[in-house]
Amino acid sequence: MIVDYLDRSVATDLEADLCIFGAGPAGISIARSFVHSSVRVCLVESGGFDFEGLTQRLCEGTSAGDMPFDAATSRVRAFGGSTNVWGGGCIPLGRADLSERAWVPHSGWPLSHVELSPYYQRAKSEFRIDAHDIRNLELHCKDKIRKRKKPSGGYWQQRQN
Repeated sequence: MIVDYLDRSVATDLEADLCIFGAGPAGISIARSFVHSSVRVCLVESGGFDFEGLTQRLCEGTSAGDMPFDAATSRVRAFGGSTNVWGGGCIPLGRADLSERAWVPHSGWPLSHVELSPYYQRAKSEFRIDAHDIRNLELHCKDKIRKRKKPSGGYWQQRQN
């Protein structure tokens, strides 16, 4: 059942056992895991099935820090969430991403890379990602970063000006 609350004629009460906010890849995946269960799931999305300018403006804001970030163009308030604008990249966090950093307050995750591994395997299955050995991904990425040249011109130059 799909309820659009922009239609004022729909009922205002809805009962569910589980309410998930955000119909992006994570929210949809979680909701799908309950399809053949007795759990009544409510998946809430602030946008509709298509881009809506008025709803999208809820993402507008300012960026703090040295790197400019425009949330209004990197997030989409519509069914599917940011998958509407991404290239489909699904890269697991590496050990360094999860580690505490002395210069970053409140950094570090309470979970280790090993503890997350089964969930990465499940995500690979859910999103039908080719079988890559995620244990070697971090080494592969470090090698690529060392060889990468600093971008010049085009988008990068415009963002720095």
